[in-house]
Amino acid sequence: MRAGIFGTLAIGAVVALVVLGASRGAFTGAAPSPSTMIPFLIAVGALCVAGLTVRRQPTVAWLGMIVCIATVTIDLAALGREQRFLVSDETWQWLAIAIALCAILATSASAAYAADPAHRVARWVPPVAAAAVILVFGISAWTLATPDPISEIRATSPLGDLGLVTRVFLITTVALTTVTALGELRPAAHRATSRLEVAGAHRRDADGSIRYAAAWFRLFIDELSPGREQARRAAVSERARLARDLHAVVVPDLRRAISEAERGGSPERLATSLRDALHQVEALMESRDTIGLDIGGLVPALESLAERTEARSEVRVTIDVIDDADGPTAAPPRDVEAAALRVATLALDNVTRHAPAAAVRLTVSRGAERLRLSIEDDGPGVPLDGLGAWETGRGLADMTTEARMCGASLRTRPGERGVGTLIAFDWPSA
Repeated sequence: MRAGIFGTLAIGAVVALVVLGASRGAFTGAAPSPSTMIPFLIAVGALCVAGLTVRRQPTVAWLGMIVCIATVTIDLAALGREQRFLVSDETWQWLAIAIALCAILATSASAAYAADPAHRVARWVPPVAAAAVILVFGISAWTLATPDPISEIRATSPLGDLGLVTRVFLITTVALTTVTALGELRPAAHRATSRLEVAGAHRRDADGSIRYAAAWFRLFIDELSPGREQARRAAVSERARLARDLHAVVVPDLRRAISEAERGGSPERLATSLRDALHQVEALMESRDTIGLDIGGLVPALESLAERTEARSEVRVTIDVIDDADGPTAAPPRDVEAAALRVATLALDNVTRHAPAAAVRLTVSRGAERLRLSIEDDGPGVPLDGLGAWETGRGLADMTTEARMCGASLRTRPGERGVGTLIAFDWPSA
């Protein structure tokens, strides 16, 4: 969602609500009746829905914003019909301006929703949406520039030419919103159809078609449920996490096995590399690192990681733990420790590949409100012209992703003495 456009529309919606409330009170001269407050309450409720769903359900937020502004516009037009022959020409001009501006704002909201890349259903939608806004703006400007004399509109609609603005605004707003909303339902419809095809459901006789339609509708509703979308996102996130773990702990052993085979090495060393890879896969399946974190915390898990690194390579790892003022039992959140452990795993894998005989020092400082982890090696270091070969791999990108997912930051630079590489994990983000 384009936050800047949505925020601007939200400000406009609030102003429109204030104008509607002030107009109702100013023209009637008395407390508004419950029936006249219903549109106002609907608009306020729609705006609240938009604000509450703007991050998790952008489609609902857009629809709430459009409903809010459109309701205000319609209610202002209704107020204009009531008061057209009861107010002065100057007062009517101000009311007509308010109606026209709200109509333009409502059309702009539906156009922004339709043109948003996250909701766009076709390439032709943005130009059509822009044309709709220009059309409503042009008609509004023409109407305000040529006001209707009272004598000419007493036998017609009290709004006169302003009624054309409201009609065009309604047509364009409803059309753009409907096309976009229906377009967003297409992926869910395709997924429901695919699920039926996987289950072997087919249309045959009339009764079968009815059952097929009922089953499809149930699956379609299921696909639209927020829980289904959250589950789908969780599955994608878990697949990405598994890919990072495989890259960090399994791929190095497989790479060594391939290297041994290409060099014609001894079968014993080849079998050892393959056996290490198998052990790493089993560890992932059993969530060994996760269990280690749950039992002993981050430091014991890092010690286990250091032992495995030294066992499978010539890298030597030293761990320094800085005493924390919060006490030995203080610990950051579980997901932060897990992210720090995965960063250390990826960093040590980079060392074993790019500096196989290096010495590595892990420095840990943690507490209930902070966690600092640095991994420093004395290898050849990062090239002066950038990250070099690291840019083509996944290691650094995966480390950065792990840090960002828990609200931490990741910094990479040459070692403190200008030798090697230093990777710093900081939570909260430094």
